[in-house]
Amino acid sequence: MQEIASFVVRVLTKKQLEIFYLIDASENFTFSKFVKNFSGTHPQSTLKHVLKHLRSIGLVEFENGMPLQFTKLGSFIKEGVKNET
Repeated sequence: MQEIASFVVRVLTKKQLEIFYLIDASENFTFSKFVKNFSGTHPQSTLKHVLKHLRSIGLVEFENGMPLQFTKLGSFIKEGVKNET
């Protein structure tokens, strides 16, 4: 699991990792609801950009009206990093 944590820290920026962790705390949020809910702490454009980036590298998935959620890979990485911290 140490390797997973090291990999994630090297691949994701601090801001991307921070938003990655926010996804775990926001069950059943759609993409839009997530962006609206966390726009008080992060600019909406940043949230949108990071979520799209996380989707492009296969860590999260979302579609219109469907909840924002981790992919199998995203869940595996989230658990690996969580166990190392």
